[in-house]
Amino acid sequence: MEGNPPQTPRETSRWSRDESNDEEIDRSKSPDEFGDTLRQNPFGNLISEDKMENSDGAKDEDDEPQTSGGKRKPPPSKVDVKERNRTHARNSRLRKKAHVEKLQRTALILSCKNEQMERQQMERMAATLDIQATQRAMVQRLLYYRVQGCIVPGYWHRILAEDFTFTLPVTPYRYFNPGEISRSGRVLYGVEGIIRDTASLAQLFLSVGPRHHRGSFKPAISMEIDLDSVAQERNILWCRWIMRSTDAVANGALAELESDGMLQACFSTDHKIQSVEFLFDVLSFTFSLSRALGRSFDVVPNTVEMAAEMCAPPKGKRDAPKKAAVNTPSEGQDEHTAVNGSKKPDANDGASAATGAFERDAEAPRAKREDTTKVEGTLAP
Repeated sequence: MEGNPPQTPRETSRWSRDESNDEEIDRSKSPDEFGDTLRQNPFGNLISEDKMENSDGAKDEDDEPQTSGGKRKPPPSKVDVKERNRTHARNSRLRKKAHVEKLQRTALILSCKNEQMERQQMERMAATLDIQATQRAMVQRLLYYRVQGCIVPGYWHRILAEDFTFTLPVTPYRYFNPGEISRSGRVLYGVEGIIRDTASLAQLFLSVGPRHHRGSFKPAISMEIDLDSVAQERNILWCRWIMRSTDAVANGALAELESDGMLQACFSTDHKIQSVEFLFDVLSFTFSLSRALGRSFDVVPNTVEMAAEMCAPPKGKRDAPKKAAVNTPSEGQDEHTAVNGSKKPDANDGASAATGAFERDAEAPRAKREDTTKVEGTLAP
């Protein structure tokens, strides 16, 4: 160690520590791995001791600023330090102020956007509620026209679309066109179809009550939707409906009419009813009609075949052939001469006359039956 410069006690201790730790450092590591090892601070004790040595305010000679020529710069004066600190504080305040202003602008923008979104949402909700109220009013008006027997096309055109379809179960207790039957029940098209069905329903209501009042009395029928069961989604409405009479018993019926079911209504873009599907228990309503009439309700024949099955076959009435009169000859007359001088009828002639009369009487009922069959074939439902 003759060529080394003289060392201070501090430097001596540092060199000794470095030499003692040469074996602990792996020199085969790459620079990056070696840097990672150094970052783990293997000389924590040495650094802590150096900090303790410099805690009295003394600075390391290596940390002092140097000029380009290798000369050390003089330490800054107190005025320079104060000015530098003042500049840093001013810049910090400016940055803080700019950051606060930016946050305020961002908060204001977000608040405006939030208010705009809430306003748009409220407007959409209000528009949706108006549309749903309009749809419920349309369905309620359809039910009202239906039970009141409205057959004016102008009223129906206000609430129904041009391509309107009406689906309901087969109703054997009242008249309907057999051509309306499909796989799922009865399907009516347009305003004309629902007017025909409304007229048939009105005729059914007129038949409720005693026979001597039939045609002059119509029970008050109400048909409403249950508002608690309404479900709406865009242009579709589902609800439960209830139909009942109020004064059928007071006017001679034995019981009030009552029925309920479900319906599904679809609406067009102009909020008119595009299609309606009715679901209800047909057998239950038939029993309700039977209770109101006090007797079993007959099925309405809607086809010629059904009407022919329900009618008894036609019967013809014929009279027995008249017997031929035979005169007995008196004394003094020829057996071939009658009392009045006419010729006595032959037995063969009487038999042939009786046979002809019987054949004529038998042909008359047959012709009558053929005429009746032709008439029945021309009947329309």
